[in-house]
Amino acid sequence: MELVAWILNTSTENMREVCFLYKTFNNPYQPDVCERKNAMLKKKCDTNIARTIELAKKMIKLAQSGYEEREDPNCGVLYGILLDSGYRLLDLAQKEKEAHMQKGWWDNSIREEKN
Repeated sequence: MELVAWILNTSTENMREVCFLYKTFNNPYQPDVCERKNAMLKKKCDTNIARTIELAKKMIKLAQSGYEEREDPNCGVLYGILLDSGYRLLDLAQKEKEAHMQKGWWDNSIREEKN
């Protein structure tokens, strides 16, 4: 049961590999968790929004570490722009996610990776 919960919470990027491993090492007569996950991700636009949120969070994290480890002022400018862009992108993507939720399009099974 823990494996099933883990698969359902796995990011979309890793699903192909996880599903292959799951099908390889489990009884083929069990319900296919991977197909349930794929069925829940009905709208590709929702998946793309979730991936955009993940990307924005990674941009913010990179900008913060890059800024701390910079060696000259130009790097500070670069990481400042990256940080600002990451926050703007995150804000836009979260607003779009909220709009999809209000329309009833967003499936709560779509989750962003935990950082």
